Amino acid sequence: MSRRSCARPAIDGTSRVPGLNWVKASTTAPSKMSWPRAYHQMGPTMASPVGSERDIGWAMSEHEETSPLAPGLYVVGTPLGNLEDITLRALRVLRSVDVMACEDTRRTWKLLNHFEIPRPSHFFAAHDHNEARVASRILGFLEAGVPVALVSDAGMPLISDPGFVVSRAAREADHPVHIIPGPTAAVTGLVASGLPVHSFLFKGFPPRKSGQRTRFFEEELMNPATLIVYASPHRIGSVLNTAAAVFGDRPAALCVELTKKFEQIERGGLLSLAARFAEKAPKGELTLLIHGYHKKHHQGWLSARDVTDAPG
Repeated sequence: MSRRSCARPAIDGTSRVPGLNWVKASTTAPSKMSWPRAYHQMGPTMASPVGSERDIGWAMSEHEETSPLAPGLYVVGTPLGNLEDITLRALRVLRSVDVMACEDTRRTWKLLNHFEIPRPSHFFAAHDHNEARVASRILGFLEAGVPVALVSDAGMPLISDPGFVVSRAAREADHPVHIIPGPTAAVTGLVASGLPVHSFLFKGFPPRKSGQRTRFFEEELMNPATLIVYASPHRIGSVLNTAAAVFGDRPAALCVELTKKFEQIERGGLLSLAARFAEKAPKGELTLLIHGYHKKHHQGWLSARDVTDAPG
């Protein structure tokens, strides 16, 4: 398959994207039972009441499928772990570019290989340790009008991942920056946590040093927003202990390996979560969510902490 071709249905209505099936286009409305499925898989080009005739087009127009990408930097979101979460836009961009900068070329190559996407002509790493240097190389391609895809290992680049330096440099040089949305563990975890979602604050990874980590949490002691942080398995114990020392027994949720085969959502007070993972830390990618300040319950959460800390 040509890198510049996009995944559109074949003549028999099947998809060229592995694992994705399509319903054939029709000028006659499907039955009431089949319409929702057809609507979500193809999308209508003209809205009209169920039961009347309508035109139904593919989710991507013929022009979008065959036209070359516009110049610019494409920040491409990729699945957190479940490859079925890839978007059609992401697949089109990844197939179309000849230049791709990746957090880890080995991880991205597995993604490309799964979707039968040929390796781009220019395929190189752009991570925390070389991003400033690689930015100048990417700017060279952009100056020549060559589209460049920027990809992290999982989720959206820039969100606690490399990419900010490159995207800022591109904008400062007046190059277009196109965002191809994808999942993020922070928002996915928030929806799965059962905690309030109307207001939230994402703060990335807490500092490694104990004193800095304490201040990191203390800054949000009176913040009513749900707090979201990332943590690595070998630091989750210290992160939970520090959070419990600052917030008391606030409701919290620890999301483990979101969207993957062994996904877990551990809910409870911070004190119970800290005790649960004191000896054996979970494996994989971790997202910790903590209930925000609540005037009615604040003192009770702190009192539970003080009782737990009391001798005897």
